[in-house]
Amino acid sequence: MAALAAMTHELKKTKETKGRNAMFIRALVVAGLALCGAAVAAVPAASQPYPHKVIKLVVPFTAGGPVDVMARVVAQQLSIALGQPVVIDNRPGAGGTLAAKSVAIADPEGYTLLFGSAGSQVISPALYRNIGYDPVTAFAPVAMVSNVPNVLVVTPSLPVRTLQEFVSYAKSRPGKLNYGAVIGTPPHLMVELFKLTTGTDIVLIPYKGAAQATTDMIAGQIDMSIFAMSTMAAAVKDGRLRGLAMTSAARQPQLPDVPTMRESGIADFPPGSWQGILAPAQTPRDIVVRLNTVINECLRSPELVASFAKLGAYAVISTPEEFTAAIATETKKWQAVAQAASLKAE
Repeated sequence: MAALAAMTHELKKTKETKGRNAMFIRALVVAGLALCGAAVAAVPAASQPYPHKVIKLVVPFTAGGPVDVMARVVAQQLSIALGQPVVIDNRPGAGGTLAAKSVAIADPEGYTLLFGSAGSQVISPALYRNIGYDPVTAFAPVAMVSNVPNVLVVTPSLPVRTLQEFVSYAKSRPGKLNYGAVIGTPPHLMVELFKLTTGTDIVLIPYKGAAQATTDMIAGQIDMSIFAMSTMAAAVKDGRLRGLAMTSAARQPQLPDVPTMRESGIADFPPGSWQGILAPAQTPRDIVVRLNTVINECLRSPELVASFAKLGAYAVISTPEEFTAAIATETKKWQAVAQAASLKAE
């Protein structure tokens, strides 16, 4: 009996020991899993593959306008190509400088980008005071996306058929002709550049919105202006306006009979109003290159090309270096125009 009791006691001790061992092993497993989870959570975002979260594309214009629509087309294509949502953040105001500043001060991680334009990046900075950032050094240009050709139009009541005839007509009537534009916009500075280039004196009629300026131009209340071809093509085709010159490097299919500025004797005129994507300065080079590659792939898609055509724009394939050089060139040009014409916006 004593032997049986001893065996029972030893068996009980063995079971207790195994139970304690099992509990210890379970505790080790739980602790190990917790450590692994903590280690994964502690991995810096910079070491995770780009992109691994939502990308915000800031647009300096209100929703529904041509540039906003263009940005949404690009965002949709980028979302598919990158496998992450690309959301639009509309931030209009101060000629696009409010939107630009918000990106200039954002974390340079590739998750806040700017859908900039000639207006927001080179023209407005030449006009506005104290914008709060350096328009050249505050950004890492990623890729130019598109260009919207402009057309110089006149009211048909003027007795001119060519650009040179218009220049001669305007020179013979200094201060007698007018043009309409929203102060601080590409059309405003393009006409001022045209005046400086040709030595003409044409008076500005300032407008608060481009829609009213366009309406008055077509109605014959304005003598001339330079507008996006997409907004003027129909009026030129049906004779309500007379197109004298395109700013683009080549003639456009929508208005094949309208010669270019260069054909008309004016060289080195800006080719139009461009749009492009920029990141904050100090964004890692590999992210900039990745975005540039993906954007250019998207720009080659027939769907995007067709969408741009409806907006009167065409896709532009570029490297970050080419985009940077284009911005530098236009910055100098528009600063010179603003200074020569004593232009400032508050």
